[in-house]
Amino acid sequence: MQMIAISVNSNNEVKSITESGSWMKTDISMILIFALGIYSIYYLVSFCHILYNNRNRVQREETVIANAALKILRKSPQSLPNKVEKPNAQQVYEDLKANLQNINVEPLEVLNRLQKLGVTPDIYIYNSLLDSCIKSKHFRSATQLFNEIGVSSSLVTPDVTTFNIYLKGIIEAINSGEHVDLGMIRELLKEMQAKDVHPNELTFSTVIDICETAGNTELALQYFMQIQGDFKLQPDSQIFSSLLKVIRANDKTPDYFDKIFEALLSFVRNKIECVDDTLINAIVDTAGKFSKIENIEQLRDILREKERRLTLTTYGKLITIYGVQKQVSKIDQVQSLSLIHI
Repeated sequence: MQMIAISVNSNNEVKSITESGSWMKTDISMILIFALGIYSIYYLVSFCHILYNNRNRVQREETVIANAALKILRKSPQSLPNKVEKPNAQQVYEDLKANLQNINVEPLEVLNRLQKLGVTPDIYIYNSLLDSCIKSKHFRSATQLFNEIGVSSSLVTPDVTTFNIYLKGIIEAINSGEHVDLGMIRELLKEMQAKDVHPNELTFSTVIDICETAGNTELALQYFMQIQGDFKLQPDSQIFSSLLKVIRANDKTPDYFDKIFEALLSFVRNKIECVDDTLINAIVDTAGKFSKIENIEQLRDILREKERRLTLTTYGKLITIYGVQKQVSKIDQVQSLSLIHI
């Protein structure tokens, strides 16, 4: 009897142990299922968080672009007949960089997003983006955007500022080592005529600067001659300053020197109110480089006639030139003219 009890007890014990093992297996399974559920919920929440952040980023990006565009629209004048000053063209990209530091937005993408937001970009927005591309040295993007403006299906028509900005980009491209075919200048001027866009003084001073940057003096002279001939435009102080810079780049006196100086001194005599000190100093520097003392004398007589005072900078240049030429008496003449502005 005792052995049976023990057996029974043993069986009972075994049974108890079996039941306990079954309970432990069930408990572990429940824990695993619970942990898997928590893990799944965590990843689901993380995924939703990522989607939410991306959505907010896109909305924030589009808002920044729209606000920058509207800011420029508010500042843009309705008409700029002979003006070349525009709102700060870097505003769009400055706003983007300030708020979206890790996002590189192409100009055409900006335009697409503006249109999706119901903002129709006008020529001021196009010009702003074009200028941004050039200042950022993204010349291919600038060309792509310029071509986009020029197509017949475009919603906007390029104005003189559009062409002036693109011409300025050619200078930047040359300075950056890009290969530039100077024949495109003539093509751009033809396109301006075809679109009834009239070049202004800034257009031609920039064209001359392109030629100077490329080292093509003769081409600069050709375009200068076109100003009064084909385009019926009177050279201004800025154009003459650019041309004098081209002349000074020569090692010897150019053949057209006298003709240019004749037109230049005529401009000084007839438009003295438009002549700034920068141009006067450029005239003195250029005439002095090629020992054209007679031209300096002519300039001095015009300034005396117009009662235009010399700055200390100009006076210093004259003393240096007269000293090199060993014409000390000329220094006394300048002093006696009471043209020195102290």
